[in-house]
Amino acid sequence: MKNYILFAWLLLLSSKTILADDRSNLFDIKNYSINLSIRNFASKSIEGSTTITLQSKVNNLSSIRLDLAKLKVNWILANGDSLLFSQNDSELFVNFKYPVALNDSIRLQIKYGGQPIQDPSWGGFYFTGNYAFNMGVGFTVNPHNFGRSWFPCVDNFTDKSTYNFQITTDSGYKAVCNGTKTPETINPDGSITWHWSLKDEIPTYLASVAISNYAFIQYDFKGINKTFPVLIACQAQDSNRLKASFVNLNAALACFEDKFDSYPFERAGYVAVPFDGGAMEHATSIAYPLFAIDGTTNYETLFAHELSHMWWGNHVTCKTAEDMWLNEGWASYCEAQFLECLYGKEAYHTEIKSNWNTTLRFAAAKDGSLFALSNAPHNATYGTTVYKKGALVVHSLRSFMGDTAFFNACKSYQQKFSFKNANSEDLKTEFKKFTAKDLDAFFNMYVSHPSLFTIRVVKSEINNGIISVQLAQDLKNTSFSFNSIPLSISFFDKNNIQITRDFVFNNDGLYTFDIGKINFAKEFYAIVDIDDKLFKARSIQSQYLKGTGLKSFSDALFGINIQTASDSTLISVEHNWTGGYWWEVAPAGIRISNQRHWIINGFLPVNFKAQGFFNYDGTTPANPSNSGWLDNEFIDKNEDSLVMLYRPNGTEKWQLVSDYILTTGGSKNDKIGKITVNNFKTGEYALGKRDVTANVNAIKYDKSELVQIFPNPAKNTIGITLKHPLMETHLTITDIGGRVVKSVLLKQENNMLDIGNLAKGQYYFIFDLADGLQISKSIVVD
Repeated sequence: MKNYILFAWLLLLSSKTILADDRSNLFDIKNYSINLSIRNFASKSIEGSTTITLQSKVNNLSSIRLDLAKLKVNWILANGDSLLFSQNDSELFVNFKYPVALNDSIRLQIKYGGQPIQDPSWGGFYFTGNYAFNMGVGFTVNPHNFGRSWFPCVDNFTDKSTYNFQITTDSGYKAVCNGTKTPETINPDGSITWHWSLKDEIPTYLASVAISNYAFIQYDFKGINKTFPVLIACQAQDSNRLKASFVNLNAALACFEDKFDSYPFERAGYVAVPFDGGAMEHATSIAYPLFAIDGTTNYETLFAHELSHMWWGNHVTCKTAEDMWLNEGWASYCEAQFLECLYGKEAYHTEIKSNWNTTLRFAAAKDGSLFALSNAPHNATYGTTVYKKGALVVHSLRSFMGDTAFFNACKSYQQKFSFKNANSEDLKTEFKKFTAKDLDAFFNMYVSHPSLFTIRVVKSEINNGIISVQLAQDLKNTSFSFNSIPLSISFFDKNNIQITRDFVFNNDGLYTFDIGKINFAKEFYAIVDIDDKLFKARSIQSQYLKGTGLKSFSDALFGINIQTASDSTLISVEHNWTGGYWWEVAPAGIRISNQRHWIINGFLPVNFKAQGFFNYDGTTPANPSNSGWLDNEFIDKNEDSLVMLYRPNGTEKWQLVSDYILTTGGSKNDKIGKITVNNFKTGEYALGKRDVTANVNAIKYDKSELVQIFPNPAKNTIGITLKHPLMETHLTITDIGGRVVKSVLLKQENNMLDIGNLAKGQYYFIFDLADGLQISKSIVVD
């Protein structure tokens, strides 16, 4: 107790006591030399020392703070001198005997031991059977870096160092770490010390150790610019299955070198571990789960994902966890990229479509809400939005820029930030060098805001070779309208002529397209971005229907049973993850689903007769992996109230479908069932429910007129008039970066709001009105 009080007093006297945010400015750790004995599997403990070489960035550096979780420190030496220190459950405080001058270096030898900890959810240090290994992140710890679970360090994304490892094991065991192996040492007691070194600098969460009775599979890979070793460690009985499961590893290496630049590290490798929660991209030594080594290629996208981290995450690392999509979103995209290299475009699009549907249906449920990719919340750093939507944003960026510009930008980014850290703004700035297209608008739309939008065809017609199309943007889980969106629109006529034109969407309204002298029929339909080049709140599936029987449009959550058909026909089903809103005219006493609706296009042949199937599911399972979360905001009562609505196109009124069958599930209250529409025809469909409180005399409003704000610019107060028929409206004010600065509930038609505490600048006033309608207004405070 006396030593602790003395040390605390010395820290207060120190000229450079270090705060968490200051450490990278005050000193730089050049190398960790980790010397551990990991032999006592029964007690699940480790013991040894870590020698830290650091260089001072200031004059008279007298103390430092390191991260260390739970492990007990015995002593600390510097140049043979014993140093004063103290520690708590997560931090180690060290006071130097002599202040360190600017640019001078010091080597600290820290002796410690104990039982390394695991994260309650995922990560940390594991002893399982005859395996001991670490997983370098912790899903619930803050920060997520978890190097501190087994060695003292500066545990963040931006502090990078080289490594040396001396790991002592029992005879018959091998230790695998990052980098290159040098000859092991046989000790007098029969134990073995394994030596590894990594010359490239990495952050602490990528440092690794794994111990078991491993056998090595080794060979050299001839890359674009160099030949480098590949080493995979597994137990001997798993080696044949591993070789079969990794049969396409070289193809993955070649693919990523071709797309993103030459392999950046001195070695590639994996180490097999009995972990059932996935894999971990430790640099050059990926911890890979035994369940994925099954002798098949069923899990090959998993090894490709982890391998791609050598570029996206390990070579260039996100500066903060809030930009984790730069690591995990890109690696998830690389699963599709790997499939494209190996199997072609169809395999690529199948993987993208899987991410697409998962994001639209489950991301908000799994993560708690949808959020912007940049500045992602801590509890969702490793969530569905970061992985799945992140992959879709990369896919969209590729489509937006074009392949040549995109992949050239990828290589330039890898070269500029080689073994450095980057954020979303850095990536955007580098990629802007390779395209004249508006990447500011793209990143604003996809990265800075929790954007879910789709562009819907309301009406289309042709006159003298000019096609006129009325387009509308529908928003979901965001109130920020987007523009400057480069898209394509495809036109299909009844004679099977298809025309595609590129255009830039800026606002709802009328767009015209000159098709010249093409003999295009008066009867046609239009679909925006039918190839899904840009991620939208829409799932689309097209299919040629031939013959009779049941046909499934699984991506569009629709099915059709063809009873009679005289000829084959092309049908396109758009499942829009946006609903019919209160301002759209509906039959009296009917409320339209605010979650989704279908647009079905095609030319049905003569004598065509079919039933259309629309499943509904209002459940909210705790683990939303493959069910529920479709109509959970809409279905709140007995299913007998459900109806089906139809209209020929977006300019018409919704009408009740007269001939349909409602089939409930196990009960009328389980919120699961099916609506079968007899005498199916193309057009728009939506779920509805009988609700006497629904607006009987709904009027089709111009959305921009529902909220009026004055003056703009404003100073200390601002007036808000609501023309919405339900006056209780939630207002959220965010700054230009998307941070919430004020939130208030408005209950009157006319409101005066105090904004005197807002700094000068641009803000977004976001109004959440009834039935999911959201309106955003840009306001300047001066």
